[in-house]
Amino acid sequence: MKLSFAAFALAAAILVPTAGVAQFAKVENGPSATSTCQSAPALYYDQQNQLLQTCGSNHTRQYDETALGVFNAQTAVTSVTTAQTMASLALNANVQNYLGRTFRICASGIYTTAGTTTPTLTFSVTEGGITPWSVTTGATSATASTSLQWSFCTNITTASISTSASPSTTGTLEAHGNLAVNLSANSPGAALTVYGDQNTAVSSAINLFSANTLAIQVAASGTVTSVQLRQMTIELIS
Repeated sequence: MKLSFAAFALAAAILVPTAGVAQFAKVENGPSATSTCQSAPALYYDQQNQLLQTCGSNHTRQYDETALGVFNAQTAVTSVTTAQTMASLALNANVQNYLGRTFRICASGIYTTAGTTTPTLTFSVTEGGITPWSVTTGATSATASTSLQWSFCTNITTASISTSASPSTTGTLEAHGNLAVNLSANSPGAALTVYGDQNTAVSSAINLFSANTLAIQVAASGTVTSVQLRQMTIELIS
């Protein structure tokens, strides 16, 4: 969970003394440009994003895993053809502007089709004008189907940041994850079909210094009656 400044101050105050080893605590306004710490053991508090970093004997900063967003059932999107947003999360500026920063996004939901056509579904994660992750299913059933399941988990990692400016203004992302979907003829208990992404390179450039919005979208190759997000978590894992 996110850490308050008061909790950070308490943790810093009770650092266990270690003979011959310096101890250090620092408040920072946003993520650091470096993955190393100047002394160890140490605590760093990113007050902009309410995130805690620890640093041990290897002098490498490590973020505590924390949930950035937790979503319950959202209103279904209907008559889906072109991309529609099922949920979104406004990110603080600079939160991904850190080499190796990784988000894990896990989402699940249901979809309903009329069965008159057999469109494919495309689930994607977008932010800052780019689409770092996207997976397309096989054809849905020609039988009218109600509340069939879908789910995915994907990790999105900051793969590069520019060194031409300080702070960095551009970077790239690497994203990978699998989508599981029920493509049966109206059988909610049927086995799910799993599709992997086909990413073989990093994303196009994105401004990681900006306050981007992370969005979960769905599109279809023909009209799909409805798609609903039932649950989603967005976690910072490193």
